[in-house]
Amino acid sequence: MSTPLSYTKLIVSSAATLFLLAGCSALPQASDPAPVKTADSEPALTLERLYQTSDFSAGGVPPTRWLADGSGYTTLEPAESGAGDDLVRYHPETQQRTVLITADQLRPTAAEAPLAIADYSWSDDGQKLLIFTNTKRSWRTHTLGDYWVFDRASKRLQKLGGSADASTLQ
Repeated sequence: MSTPLSYTKLIVSSAATLFLLAGCSALPQASDPAPVKTADSEPALTLERLYQTSDFSAGGVPPTRWLADGSGYTTLEPAESGAGDDLVRYHPETQQRTVLITADQLRPTAAEAPLAIADYSWSDDGQKLLIFTNTKRSWRTHTLGDYWVFDRASKRLQKLGGSADASTLQ
């Protein structure tokens, strides 16, 4: 048999539960919260910004190639001029840095900016550089683009493919 004290506890606990539930339901509903603004009035994070922009993309690793003779490797680094990338060589033991081709040398005639290198390949003698640029996706990867050859001896940059449309070579 229940005592009057246990009925009192049951009534008090039920009343407290109802009070809490009523208080929670009176709070404003946050079905679509306003995005948090940063100092420059740009939303800090939204699903659209996360998935539809490149704001949060990690920068890729630039293409790096070992030289055929094993004397070093080459990679792309931002040019000191601020536009484009220089192609630099590093000695593996001393880490001595040598700029082999400047971004300015990779600027086609009458172009405002140097080529944006997506990938490159050296000739066997290391005097010519095949450059893949202006890439476009074909299926899942960037396999379409433009090809250029830079001759280090003559410092001449030449587009391959003749009058082919941009970003159509494979």
